[in-house]
Amino acid sequence: MKTSAYFWMLLGLLVMIELPVGADFTFDKISLKIDSSEGEPAETDLYCYSDWKLKHFNLDLINKFSWPESNDNFSKFHVKADFEKYQQLELDFDYQWNERYRILAPEIAYDFKFKPGLIIGLEYETENRDPLLDKDWKLEYRIEAGTVKMALDKKDWSYDLKLARTQKEYPKEKIKNYTINQLNHDLAWRIQPDLNLKILYYGTSRLYANVLKISQERWSSKTGLNGDYRLNDHWQIIGSFSLKEEEKGLTPYLDQQDWELKLKNKLNRNITFDLRIGSVEYDYYSDITYFDPDEMEAEEEDQKSRTENKVALECYWRLKELNLELEAGLFWISKDYSSSHVSNLQREGVYTSVRWKPKEVGIQLEIAPNGNLWRTNGFYQLKFQYYF
Repeated sequence: MKTSAYFWMLLGLLVMIELPVGADFTFDKISLKIDSSEGEPAETDLYCYSDWKLKHFNLDLINKFSWPESNDNFSKFHVKADFEKYQQLELDFDYQWNERYRILAPEIAYDFKFKPGLIIGLEYETENRDPLLDKDWKLEYRIEAGTVKMALDKKDWSYDLKLARTQKEYPKEKIKNYTINQLNHDLAWRIQPDLNLKILYYGTSRLYANVLKISQERWSSKTGLNGDYRLNDHWQIIGSFSLKEEEKGLTPYLDQQDWELKLKNKLNRNITFDLRIGSVEYDYYSDITYFDPDEMEAEEEDQKSRTENKVALECYWRLKELNLELEAGLFWISKDYSSSHVSNLQREGVYTSVRWKPKEVGIQLEIAPNGNLWRTNGFYQLKFQYYF
């Protein structure tokens, strides 16, 4: 908590120093979102976006108020500080709350620009969660995370490297303390003006310092290839392929292979069609459910070996004269299980979205009676926006 207090004191001191020379406070946007999923109560979120310009730095403020409060729905206050003379420095402060928790998360980041095309970035973040209910007293935690990033950008290729270390501590149950180490590589080429390729890799390990059994340790890695090719001004192909492996202890847990192909057709400036085809193959070696120690219950996860296939056709249409944007999609998803004792599943449906934005006002309605590619249950979402 001391680190969070120092961060807040520093930000407050900067504001106090700047106030005598005047400040310009403006509202940017207000957004009201109402989301209702099948079988669940409707959730309402009110967002307020504002900007506070002082002499030497700028504060971007986001306030979010959510109701009804639930385990997964938080109200939030977020502030981001950017400095005029030190554009590489960034300070973030995030505070979230609901009926169960209070979460405080400050962050500081700095980018060192050694020469054109080479940037070394440092990030440090803490997070403190304080339970409010007696039943959750064991779920208090403290997180410290440090990250070193490098970005090397050349004319026809680029390379990104990320090293991160996260320590999570539970003051009331120290046996659950763990450390996560993460390594990311991204190597991208522009082979020709219309063809781009990227190779990516990331690996993580989770180690429990207070547990002597190696069976609690976890490892995972993912290797992938992404690419896009523009055939002409109207057609573009985007594809991805990846392999993922997970282990718990010295025992294999999951092998995952997925691919996706997307064909994009831009008829003109206002009409676009997307055809998306993909498949994911899951091979589980264990039916044991693993979950983060701070969760009361394990997340519902389908841990049966299977193949998931999906096909979707989406259309975007902009009617500039009427200030209208229309989106519609058709999708089909199937789950074919390896075991003959598990019934295969299939889901299909239609989803639509209408957005109307005359000048300062924006209204958007999204309807998906059978869900979409990302949400299983049917839902509707209504959003109102006002731009100052």
